[in-house]
Amino acid sequence: MKKIKKLTITAITALAVATATSSLTPVHAEEAQQAAIEATNNDKRMAQIGGAIRHFLGDKTPIAFKSGLKSGKVNAYYEGDSNNFTVYYSKAKEGKNFNDPSLKDATSYVTIEKKTYASATEAKSAINYSNGQAQMGLPKIQLGSGLTGTLDNANGQKFIHWNSGKWSMTVRSTGSQDPTKTARKIVNKLAGNYLPQPSSRAAGNFVIGQGSGMQKQVMSWDKGNAVYTVKASDLNTLLTFTSSVQ
Repeated sequence: MKKIKKLTITAITALAVATATSSLTPVHAEEAQQAAIEATNNDKRMAQIGGAIRHFLGDKTPIAFKSGLKSGKVNAYYEGDSNNFTVYYSKAKEGKNFNDPSLKDATSYVTIEKKTYASATEAKSAINYSNGQAQMGLPKIQLGSGLTGTLDNANGQKFIHWNSGKWSMTVRSTGSQDPTKTARKIVNKLAGNYLPQPSSRAAGNFVIGQGSGMQKQVMSWDKGNAVYTVKASDLNTLLTFTSSVQ
Protein backbone atom coordinates (compact mmCIF):
# COMPACT_ATOMS: atom_id res chain seq x y z
CA MET A 1 0.00 0.00 0.00
CA LYS A 2 1.80 3.10 -1.20
CA LYS A 3 1.03 6.55 0.10
CA ILE A 4 -0.40 9.17 -2.19
CA LYS A 5 0.73 12.78 -1.92
CA LYS A 6 -0.65 13.45 1.51
CA LEU A 7 0.10 17.16 1.66
CA THR A 8 -1.86 17.93 -1.50
CA ILE A 9 -4.87 15.90 -0.44
CA THR A 10 -4.75 17.25 3.10
CA ALA A 11 -4.69 20.84 1.87
CA ILE A 12 -7.72 20.28 -0.35
CA THR A 13 -9.75 18.35 2.22
CA ALA A 14 -8.82 20.68 5.06
CA LEU A 15 -10.17 23.58 3.02
CA ALA A 16 -13.38 21.65 2.27
CA VAL A 17 -13.96 20.84 5.94
CA ALA A 18 -13.06 24.34 7.07
CA THR A 19 -15.57 25.74 4.60
CA ALA A 20 -18.22 23.25 5.69
CA THR A 21 -17.60 23.96 9.37
CA SER A 22 -17.57 27.73 8.97
CA SER A 23 -21.00 27.66 7.34
CA LEU A 24 -22.43 25.13 9.79
CA THR A 25 -25.68 26.13 11.42
CA PRO A 26 -28.11 24.17 13.58
CA VAL A 27 -31.39 23.40 11.82
CA HIS A 28 -33.52 24.23 14.85
CA ALA A 29 -32.63 25.49 18.31
CA GLU A 30 -34.32 22.48 19.89
CA GLU A 31 -32.35 20.17 17.59
CA ALA A 32 -28.89 21.67 18.15
CA GLN A 33 -27.12 18.44 17.21
CA GLN A 34 -28.43 18.68 13.64
CA ALA A 35 -26.61 20.50 10.86
CA ALA A 36 -27.74 21.39 7.36
CA ILE A 37 -26.19 19.28 4.58
CA GLU A 38 -27.15 21.06 1.39
CA ALA A 39 -24.85 19.57 -1.28
CA THR A 40 -26.26 17.11 -3.81
CA ASN A 41 -22.91 15.65 -4.93
CA ASN A 42 -21.82 12.88 -2.54
CA ASP A 43 -18.17 14.01 -2.35
CA LYS A 44 -19.35 17.46 -1.28
CA ARG A 45 -21.91 15.92 1.08
CA MET A 46 -19.11 13.91 2.70
CA ALA A 47 -17.07 17.10 3.20
CA GLN A 48 -20.07 18.82 4.80
CA ILE A 49 -20.80 15.77 6.94
CA GLY A 50 -17.14 15.76 7.96
CA GLY A 51 -17.40 19.40 8.98
CA ALA A 52 -20.44 18.58 11.13
CA ILE A 53 -18.66 15.62 12.74
CA ARG A 54 -15.68 17.77 13.69
CA HIS A 55 -17.99 20.50 14.93
CA PHE A 56 -19.76 18.14 17.33
CA LEU A 57 -16.99 15.64 18.15
CA GLY A 58 -13.79 17.67 17.96
CA ASP A 59 -11.69 19.26 15.24
CA LYS A 60 -9.15 16.41 15.21
CA THR A 61 -11.71 13.66 14.66
CA PRO A 62 -10.75 11.44 11.67
CA ILE A 63 -13.32 11.78 8.90
CA ALA A 64 -13.89 10.10 5.54
CA PHE A 65 -14.16 12.02 2.26
CA LYS A 66 -15.44 9.21 0.03
CA SER A 67 -18.84 7.64 0.58
CA GLY A 68 -18.16 4.50 -1.45
CA LEU A 69 -21.63 4.81 -3.01
CA LYS A 70 -22.25 4.50 -6.74
CA SER A 71 -25.81 5.86 -6.54
CA GLY A 72 -28.18 7.52 -4.09
CA LYS A 73 -27.44 10.18 -1.49
CA VAL A 74 -25.24 9.63 1.53
CA ASN A 75 -26.66 10.60 4.93
CA ALA A 76 -25.19 10.31 8.41
CA TYR A 77 -25.97 10.55 12.09
CA TYR A 78 -23.97 9.80 15.22
CA GLU A 79 -24.36 8.54 18.76
CA GLY A 80 -21.98 9.15 21.66
CA ASP A 81 -19.45 11.83 22.53
CA SER A 82 -15.91 12.85 21.65
CA ASN A 83 -14.43 9.91 23.61
CA ASN A 84 -16.71 7.13 22.41
CA PHE A 85 -18.94 7.46 19.36
CA THR A 86 -20.33 5.74 16.28
CA VAL A 87 -21.18 7.55 13.04
CA TYR A 88 -23.72 5.69 10.90
CA TYR A 89 -23.76 6.31 7.14
CA SER A 90 -26.83 5.33 5.13
CA LYS A 91 -28.00 5.58 1.53
CA ALA A 92 -31.28 7.14 0.37
CA LYS A 93 -32.90 8.76 -2.66
CA GLU A 94 -33.14 11.99 -0.71
CA GLY A 95 -30.34 13.80 1.07
CA LYS A 96 -31.07 14.73 4.69
CA ASN A 97 -29.43 16.88 7.30
CA PHE A 98 -26.70 15.51 9.52
CA ASN A 99 -28.26 13.81 12.55
CA ASP A 100 -31.81 14.07 11.19
CA PRO A 101 -33.88 12.01 13.68
CA SER A 102 -35.34 9.85 10.90
CA LEU A 103 -31.87 8.50 10.11
CA LYS A 104 -31.86 6.48 13.32
CA ASP A 105 -34.26 4.08 11.61
CA ALA A 106 -32.17 3.85 8.42
CA THR A 107 -29.98 0.84 7.65
CA SER A 108 -26.33 1.84 7.70
CA TYR A 109 -24.02 0.52 4.98
CA VAL A 110 -20.83 1.66 6.73
CA THR A 111 -19.96 2.88 10.22
CA ILE A 112 -16.94 4.45 11.85
CA GLU A 113 -16.55 4.31 15.60
CA LYS A 114 -14.13 5.47 18.25
CA LYS A 115 -13.48 3.72 21.54
CA THR A 116 -11.24 5.26 24.17
CA TYR A 117 -9.23 3.06 26.52
CA ALA A 118 -7.49 3.74 29.80
CA SER A 119 -4.08 3.65 28.14
CA ALA A 120 -2.32 3.45 24.79
CA THR A 121 -1.22 -0.08 25.71
CA GLU A 122 -4.84 -1.20 26.12
CA ALA A 123 -5.79 0.43 22.82
CA LYS A 124 -2.90 -1.32 21.05
CA SER A 125 -3.96 -4.68 22.51
CA ALA A 126 -7.52 -4.20 21.23
CA ILE A 127 -6.38 -4.35 17.58
CA ASN A 128 -6.80 -7.79 15.97
CA TYR A 129 -3.23 -7.69 14.69
CA SER A 130 -0.71 -10.33 13.62
CA ASN A 131 2.96 -9.58 13.02
CA GLY A 132 3.28 -12.63 10.76
CA GLN A 133 5.39 -14.72 13.15
CA ALA A 134 2.60 -17.27 13.59
CA GLN A 135 2.40 -17.71 9.80
CA MET A 136 6.10 -18.47 9.26
CA GLY A 137 6.63 -21.71 7.34
CA LEU A 138 3.24 -21.59 5.60
CA PRO A 139 2.94 -21.61 1.78
CA LYS A 140 3.58 -18.18 0.27
CA ILE A 141 1.38 -16.36 -2.24
CA GLN A 142 2.44 -13.40 -4.39
CA LEU A 143 -0.19 -10.69 -4.03
CA GLY A 144 1.21 -7.89 -6.19
CA SER A 145 2.79 -4.52 -5.36
CA GLY A 146 5.76 -6.38 -3.89
CA LEU A 147 3.67 -7.99 -1.15
CA THR A 148 3.74 -11.67 -0.21
CA GLY A 149 1.03 -13.41 1.78
CA THR A 150 0.85 -16.75 3.55
CA LEU A 151 -1.90 -19.34 3.01
CA ASP A 152 -3.28 -21.36 5.90
CA ASN A 153 -5.95 -24.06 6.06
CA ALA A 154 -7.60 -24.69 9.42
CA ASN A 155 -10.90 -26.25 10.48
CA GLY A 156 -12.32 -26.16 6.97
CA GLN A 157 -11.42 -22.50 6.49
CA LYS A 158 -8.71 -20.78 4.46
CA PHE A 159 -6.74 -17.75 5.57
CA ILE A 160 -4.41 -15.43 3.68
CA HIS A 161 -2.36 -13.04 5.79
CA TRP A 162 0.14 -10.31 4.93
CA ASN A 163 1.70 -7.24 6.51
CA SER A 164 2.29 -3.84 4.96
CA GLY A 165 3.87 -1.16 7.11
CA LYS A 166 1.99 -1.05 10.41
CA TRP A 167 -1.04 -2.77 8.89
CA SER A 168 -1.86 -6.46 9.30
CA MET A 169 -4.29 -7.88 6.73
CA THR A 170 -6.20 -11.17 6.86
CA VAL A 171 -8.77 -12.62 4.46
CA ARG A 172 -10.75 -15.58 5.79
CA SER A 173 -12.84 -17.83 3.56
CA THR A 174 -15.67 -19.58 5.40
CA GLY A 175 -16.61 -21.79 2.45
CA SER A 176 -14.99 -23.32 -0.62
CA GLN A 177 -13.89 -19.96 -2.05
CA ASP A 178 -10.19 -19.33 -2.53
CA PRO A 179 -9.25 -16.14 -0.63
CA THR A 180 -6.29 -15.47 -2.95
CA LYS A 181 -8.37 -13.53 -5.49
CA THR A 182 -9.87 -11.33 -2.77
CA ALA A 183 -6.47 -10.70 -1.18
CA ARG A 184 -5.03 -9.60 -4.53
CA LYS A 185 -8.07 -7.41 -5.11
CA ILE A 186 -7.46 -5.67 -1.79
CA VAL A 187 -3.78 -5.12 -2.53
CA ASN A 188 -4.59 -3.74 -5.98
CA LYS A 189 -7.34 -1.49 -4.61
CA LEU A 190 -5.06 -0.01 -1.97
CA ALA A 191 -2.00 0.39 -4.20
CA GLY A 192 -1.22 4.08 -4.37
CA ASN A 193 -3.75 4.95 -1.67
CA TYR A 194 -3.15 6.33 1.80
CA LEU A 195 -4.59 4.40 4.74
CA PRO A 196 -4.91 5.98 8.19
CA GLN A 197 -1.57 5.89 9.99
CA PRO A 198 -1.83 4.28 13.44
CA SER A 199 0.23 5.12 16.48
CA SER A 200 1.52 1.55 16.67
CA ARG A 201 -0.63 -0.94 14.74
CA ALA A 202 -3.64 -1.42 12.47
CA ALA A 203 -5.52 -4.35 11.03
CA GLY A 204 -7.89 -5.25 8.23
CA ASN A 205 -9.92 -8.40 8.79
CA PHE A 206 -12.14 -9.56 5.94
CA VAL A 207 -14.50 -12.51 5.49
CA ILE A 208 -15.76 -14.02 2.24
CA GLY A 209 -18.28 -16.80 1.77
CA GLN A 210 -20.93 -17.82 4.27
CA GLY A 211 -21.28 -15.53 7.24
CA SER A 212 -19.74 -12.45 5.60
CA GLY A 213 -21.56 -9.20 6.17
CA MET A 214 -21.74 -6.02 8.20
CA GLN A 215 -19.77 -7.24 11.20
CA LYS A 216 -17.23 -9.18 9.14
CA GLN A 217 -15.52 -6.53 6.99
CA VAL A 218 -13.47 -4.51 9.48
CA MET A 219 -10.50 -2.14 9.50
CA SER A 220 -9.14 -0.74 12.78
CA TRP A 221 -6.21 1.40 13.90
CA ASP A 222 -4.99 2.87 17.17
CA LYS A 223 -4.32 6.54 17.84
CA GLY A 224 -2.94 7.18 21.28
CA ASN A 225 -5.34 5.56 23.74
CA ALA A 226 -8.19 5.36 21.23
CA VAL A 227 -9.14 2.81 18.57
CA TYR A 228 -11.01 3.76 15.40
CA THR A 229 -12.92 1.04 13.57
CA VAL A 230 -14.67 1.05 10.20
CA LYS A 231 -17.20 -1.70 9.43
CA ALA A 232 -19.04 -2.30 6.17
CA SER A 233 -21.12 -4.92 4.47
CA ASP A 234 -19.34 -4.48 1.13
CA LEU A 235 -15.58 -4.88 0.75
CA ASN A 236 -15.16 -2.24 -1.99
CA THR A 237 -17.10 0.27 0.09
CA LEU A 238 -14.95 -0.46 3.13
CA LEU A 239 -11.70 0.02 1.22
CA THR A 240 -12.86 3.20 -0.55
CA PHE A 241 -14.21 4.73 2.65
CA THR A 242 -11.26 3.83 4.89
CA SER A 243 -8.60 4.91 2.41
CA SER A 244 -10.22 8.36 2.32
CA VAL A 245 -10.12 8.86 6.09
CA GLN A 246 -7.99 11.76 7.32
